[in-house]
Amino acid sequence: MQTIKSKQDFAMVFKNGKRLFHPAVRIIYIPSTQTTRIAYCAPKKIGCAPLRNRCKRLLRAAVRDVDCVPQNFDVILFATYKTKAYSSCELSKIVNKLLHSITTT
Repeated sequence: MQTIKSKQDFAMVFKNGKRLFHPAVRIIYIPSTQTTRIAYCAPKKIGCAPLRNRCKRLLRAAVRDVDCVPQNFDVILFATYKTKAYSSCELSKIVNKLLHSITTT
């Protein structure tokens, strides 16, 4: 898996992407011609920088534990203010379920 880095790619995912919601995480995704690329975001309204970094680390760990990563998609995972309340194991199950729904649609 690669990381979405360019501003243009972020803008394209925001503009054309489909959205999935859960109280712990939001996902925006679009099909891609390249390999799967994932980005992790935590907005400032969540809290201070160490807390935002912790939320992004939790999301990264959750994606590492996922059984089926969708192939050829650009995916952005957003932490919410409830992300910090979930354990890594719980977040893995949630992200796994959401990413699995991407591959079935």
